[in-house]
Amino acid sequence: MDSDLAFCLKDFVQQLCIEQQQAVAQSIFDLCVGSKLASTFSSSFIGAGIADVHGRLPSSGTENFNVPQERMNKKWNRIYTADVQQSSDANVQRVYWEGSIDRGSKPYFCPTGWKRYGIKVANTADEFDERWGQWCIAYHGTEDTNAAPILNSGLRANHGIHGTLGKCVYVSPSIEYSAHPRYAKVRYDPRTGKYHQMIFQCRVNPELIKIFGDTTMEPKWRDKVQIDPHFSNKKLEWVIEASPNGRYIKEDIICYGIMLRTSTGRPGQLPSSHWWQYSNSSLQRMVEPFM
Repeated sequence: MDSDLAFCLKDFVQQLCIEQQQAVAQSIFDLCVGSKLASTFSSSFIGAGIADVHGRLPSSGTENFNVPQERMNKKWNRIYTADVQQSSDANVQRVYWEGSIDRGSKPYFCPTGWKRYGIKVANTADEFDERWGQWCIAYHGTEDTNAAPILNSGLRANHGIHGTLGKCVYVSPSIEYSAHPRYAKVRYDPRTGKYHQMIFQCRVNPELIKIFGDTTMEPKWRDKVQIDPHFSNKKLEWVIEASPNGRYIKEDIICYGIMLRTSTGRPGQLPSSHWWQYSNSSLQRMVEPFM
C-alpha cells in the first residue's frame, strides 16, 4: 500500500514539475518525507530522479553527469547545428553537414540539435581511428544518472523482445529514435525552465549487428509514419548479443560521447519528435506529459 501511494504521488509531483509548479511540488515532497512513511516516499522520489538526496526538486537535467573529469575529453566536445548563433561557447567546435558520411559501411547523419561531450577512450585521434575507425556509429538512449555506471561497466545486456536472441543490447543508427522517452528519459529543470535528454554516442562492431524494425510505434502507423527521414522504420533497431555468460558489453560497443539535447519547450513538440504521438498504447502515458 505504501509503495502504491508513493508511486502515485511520484507521478503527480513529476507532472507538477513539468507544468512549472515547483512550489507546490516541493511542498508535497517535504510533507511526504516528513511523515512516518519517509523512507518509502523519499526512496521512490530519489530513485526516479525527481529529487536529489538533499530533497531538491529536481536535481538533474544539467551538464553534470557525475562522471569524473578524467574520463572526459573536452577536445571532442561538439555542438551540431547550422546556426552560428547557437554556438555561444568558443571552446566547443560547431559542426554541421548535409547528407551522410560513411562509418563502417553505414550512413552517419549530422545529429542536429544535440551537443556532444567527449569521453576519453583513446589517447589520440590516430589511436581511436586505428581501433574503431571502421566501426559503425549508433546511439543508446538512457537516463543521465546511468552515465557513470555505464562508463564503468559497459552497457548491460538484457533479454530482448526479438525472441530468438539471448541477452543483448539495443542501439539505433537514428538519434531521433533513441530520443524517445522509452529510452532517453526526459528531465525538466525548473531552475532554467528547460528540458534535457541524454544519449550515448557509440561505435559498434559491424560484424555483430543484427538489424530489426521499430517496436516503439503503434503497429498500424509503421507503414504510414516515418520516424526518421534518413532511415527505414524496418532498420531502426540494431541488436548486439552478449557473450553466453556476459552481463555487460564493453568491448564491442564503445561509448565515446555523451549527447545532450536541451529545449525550452516540451521535447515532444519538436519537429523531429512528431512521431511520438504515434507511440504504442503501452507508452502513451510516458509520452503524454512531454507533448
